[in-house]
Parts: sequence; structure tokens; C-alpha cells
Amino acid sequence: MLKQEEHIYEFGAFRLNVKAKLFLKENKPVPLNPKTFELLAMLVQRSGHLIEKEELLRELWPDSFVEESNLTQNIYLLRKALGEDANGDAYIKTVPRHGYRFMAEVREVHEDLKEPLAETQSTQALAPVEAEKQEMTPPPRSSYLIDYEPLLELSPPVTSQMPGGRLRAGLITLLTALSLAVALAFFWNSSRRERRETTSTGKAIAVLPFKTLGAESQQEMLGLGMADAIIIKMSKLRQVPVLPTSTIIKYTGREHDPVAIGRELGVDAVLDGTVQRSGDRIRVTVQLIRLDDATTLWSEVYDEQFISIFSVQDVISEHVAESLKPDLSHEEKAQLAKHSTGNTEAYEAYVRGLYFWNKRSEDGLARAVEYFQRAVEKDPDFALAYAGLADAYGLIGFFGYKLLPFAEAHAKAKAAAERALYLDETIAEAHTAMAMIKEIYESDSASAEREHQRAVTLNPNSATAHQRYSVYLNDHGKLDEGLQEMYRARSLDPLSAVINSNLGITLYYRHDYDQAAEYCRKSIETEPDYIPPQIALGMIYEEKGQYTEAIAQFNRAKAVARGHLYAQALEGLGFTYAAMGRRDEAQKVLAELDQLAKVNETAQFSKVSILARLGQTKEAFKILEREIAGSTELPFWFRTDPRYESLRSDPDYREFLQRHKFSV
Repeated sequence: MLKQEEHIYEFGAFRLNVKAKLFLKENKPVPLNPKTFELLAMLVQRSGHLIEKEELLRELWPDSFVEESNLTQNIYLLRKALGEDANGDAYIKTVPRHGYRFMAEVREVHEDLKEPLAETQSTQALAPVEAEKQEMTPPPRSSYLIDYEPLLELSPPVTSQMPGGRLRAGLITLLTALSLAVALAFFWNSSRRERRETTSTGKAIAVLPFKTLGAESQQEMLGLGMADAIIIKMSKLRQVPVLPTSTIIKYTGREHDPVAIGRELGVDAVLDGTVQRSGDRIRVTVQLIRLDDATTLWSEVYDEQFISIFSVQDVISEHVAESLKPDLSHEEKAQLAKHSTGNTEAYEAYVRGLYFWNKRSEDGLARAVEYFQRAVEKDPDFALAYAGLADAYGLIGFFGYKLLPFAEAHAKAKAAAERALYLDETIAEAHTAMAMIKEIYESDSASAEREHQRAVTLNPNSATAHQRYSVYLNDHGKLDEGLQEMYRARSLDPLSAVINSNLGITLYYRHDYDQAAEYCRKSIETEPDYIPPQIALGMIYEEKGQYTEAIAQFNRAKAVARGHLYAQALEGLGFTYAAMGRRDEAQKVLAELDQLAKVNETAQFSKVSILARLGQTKEAFKILEREIAGSTELPFWFRTDPRYESLRSDPDYREFLQRHKFSV
């Protein structure tokens, strides 16, 4: 066998084999991604010498233009892997305005190894990230990208004054019965109070959409994108709670008084700014305003190349954070410097995708898929865009839209989520999407719970992550925990249409119909095209005996609803007719549901409550038997929804529970 010489470096408890890509501490692999490994090799091989930042950037990214924050992020990851404390300098010394110097005493050793042995070591002790990449091979592009045309005939991209939507709203629970999280109603003032009580020293802040000026002022997405990027960065800081994009998007493209808006939102400070693009230049002005006395805490003007917009976002985020929390840790500063993409076209497409994703409608999700795909085509390593794509595909199947068959939506959602996690395991959005996939498509509750927990751990300030986890907990009978998660979600985003809708449904289950109606109306006022609170409001009217209002509400919802929501609107209408004694009309609805069930299987289950209200309990139990076949527990919503009361009081109910070994 031929022999080759391995160059190995040792320092402290560490051993680095550059050729074999091995980095060990006390003979155990230390996880490093490829760029961080290359950075370590450069520093170690030139131990004691200053390496300028420009040289490091040139060597590590020879064929790409990247910003200094990419290097800063890798230095942070390397220091973390080496076990340095917050002050650093134990191994890597920062030389201000120049670069870095590796400080440890390094010993180079030479070992002659037979080729097979080197291969064995390389296989068994690869740096963990490399091993993970072997185990988790990224799926081919064809598995998560699709042609735009099969979804919908899409209109040209929107370039001016999109109507107000709500980004990052939480997922509603299983629509088969509109089961939503359990929470107690509390008013706006109490939600503000709780938000402040749940943070130790930080101040709540709202980042308003930047006003766009000049000839391209119609490009509202530029101003919204600036705000969203800063919100994403600051949401990672546990002690500086920032309102989500979903709360502030309605101010996009509007003249506004930042002080008045801040007081309306109940925050302690507001970040307000303008952005103006002219050719390849961009000018950004920004000010941080304290609401107590309407004074400016900090302001700045940036005049840069347009390609430097991400650096501007970094600087703004760090200045704002330091103004509110002067003692930022090294880890927090690294989070602020982290970029989701360095491609401005990819990021603009991503922001547009979020806008349409939020609508949850069939048309909206089709447009969201289009824009998320454009984003990943512009930047194939854009993990957040893949997470958005996964969530959009997941919602298409979840809502039962005709855009894609359920199985195909599942496959594409999972492939995109896996790609997102392959690129960046630390983004909460990817774990939230994967949790939906595990629960809805794969009935893997244990994995779904782990994904939910990972999401809320990674981003404790994500209202969506907390809201979806709350739904999961309540659906699995963990009501106290679910309640706390919903409290947290609402404290983070008290104006969310989805969370207010959830609260309305929860109060409906508690028979508190007046309060339930109030929160459903608040949700509809915020997002008039959002269907679930419209259906919920009809259910509330029916339980209060306001049948005329209920019928009108269900007909309004039915006129615009699609997929599973259309079946839910029909169910409400048929149930109301049955409650009024209008049996013929109720039977017509049952016949329509039968026809719908030929293309939408969940429509069959929508007949259960109508049959029960008509007194046809035997037939209702037969459908229920088929629908829950293989389940290990009776769904939470069946135990609480007042529409199933006649079945729960039927003599056959106890026998039904015993037959399926459900608890009483």
C-alpha cells in the first residue's frame, strides 16, 4: 500500500487533521460546518500571525462577494466550538479594524499512515456536519420545486400598494372541527402588561415599515423588507421583545405618526425610517423614538451601494439593540450579524412570498409558492425561503386546496423542510413547518412535539411557534401547558387575526358566546378575508339561537371558502337548518356534502353534527367510527364542541368509548 504524510496540528485538548477534515477534542469529534473548518485551518496553520479580514474573505469565498458579517458569524461559531468564554481571546484574538490572530501554542506532528487506515478514520470521525450531510443528503430540486402553471394562472408580480395583509400569523388547528388552542380571554391592556412581565429587563419595540421615497416609492416591498429583516434579527434577542411583522404590515405605504402608532400598539419604543433607492445607491434614514416622552434615543443616515443593504440592516439592528439593552452578549451580537441571504433579489421575492403566504387563501398560497421558488432560484442556499416554501406546500394540503393532491403536497413540503434544515438547523420556521408535516401528514405526534419544542427554544419571541405549539398541546389533552403557550403567543402578537380567532373558538367551547363573538369580530376586522373566524361566528350565532344571523354568516363564508373550509361552512349551515327544524334544507346540505366527499374526503365527517342534530345518531356514529379508525384517543374537539352534545348524551356513546378503549 502507498503511504502518505498527514499534517496534524495539536493545541490544548484539540487535534486538527486538515487533509482528513478531522477536528477532535479529547478524541471526540467537534461539530464544525465546512467554512468554519476552513477558517480554523487557516488560523491554526498561521498561529501567532495576524491575518487580515480581507485575506480571510478572499481565501474562504474566492468566487463570491460576501459581507464581513459572514466572517464574523464563522468566527463566533469557531469560538463557541473551542469553548471560549464571552470575552474570547483564549484562542482567537480580534485585532480591531484589521483581523484575527490565533493565540494558542500549536504543535505540528507528522504521521505516516497507510491509506486504508486514513479512510477508516475519515469515515468514522468526520466532523459531525460532514457526517450529517452524508446521512441527510439534500433532496433534488425537482422534489420541492414545481412549475407555476399547474397551481394557478398567476397575474404579474405586484409592484404597488398591496392591501394590508398579516405576515407570520399562526396556523389554525385541524379544520375538521376548527379545533383551536385553549386560552382565557384577556383584554389589550392585560396583554401589554403580560408582555412586559414576561421579559426581565428589555423594552418592547415596534419596527414600522420604512417609508419609501423618490421615483421608486411605489416599491413598498423595499420598505417592508427593511423592517422585516430587522424584526427577524431582533426577535432572536430574548430581552428585547419586538412585535412581529404581522402586527405592523398594515402600516405599509401609509403616512403615519410613529408616536401615535407606538402608543396604539402599547410598546415602549418605535423604530421609524425611510429608504430611497436611486440607481445602484440607497439612502436609509432611521430614528429610534422613546414613547414615554416622544424623544429620539438614536438616529442615523446611511448612504451606501444598494448591494450593501444587508450591512445597513446589521448596523441598524445592533444600534437599536444596544440602545435598549447595552450589555449585549457576544452570542447576541453574532445573531444580529447573521444573514439569511446576501442576494437582494432573493430577499425581495421572499418578502413577497410571506405577504401572500399570510393570506392562507388558495390564490395566496399559489402566489407564495411562486415567490418562494423565485427566492431559492436566486439563492439556492436561502434556508428561510425553503422554510416558507415548506409551510406553503403544507398549508395547501392542510386546507384541502385543489392546487396539489394531498400526497404531493406532503412530499414537496417535506423535501423543502429538509432542505431548509440541511442548510440551517437553527431557524425556527423550518422546525415549525416540519412539526406540521409530522402531525398532519405523517401522524407522528412524538416527532411533531419535538419539532414544536425546538422551534420555541430557537426563537422564544416567535408568536407563530408558540401558537402552533399551543394548538398541538391542546389537541393532545395537555390543556394547562397549551394555555400557557397561548398566553405567550398572544402577548407577542395581540393583534393577530389568527390568535384572536383562536381565542374566539376557545371561548365558544367554554360557552362564553358573547366574548367569543367579540374576538371573532376583532379577527374579521383585522383580516376580512380570513375564513375561520367567519365560520366560528356563525357557530356562535347558532348556539345563541340567532338563526337568521347564523345562516347569513355561513352563506357569506361559503361564498368565498375553498377546500376543507367550504365543507365547514356547509356543515354550519346544515346544522343550523336542523336546529331550526328545517329538515328538508338540512337534508339538501347532507346531499351536497355527499357530492363534495367524492373529491374531498373530509366532507364526509362534516355530516356527523348535522345527523346528530336531526336525531339520526346511529348513522352519525357509523361515520364517526370510520373517521377515527386507528386513533388512540378521542379528539379533544369532539369532547368539547357543543354541536356534538346530542352524541355525547346518547346511550350508545359509552359503548362507543369502551369499544375503542377511549377514556370516558
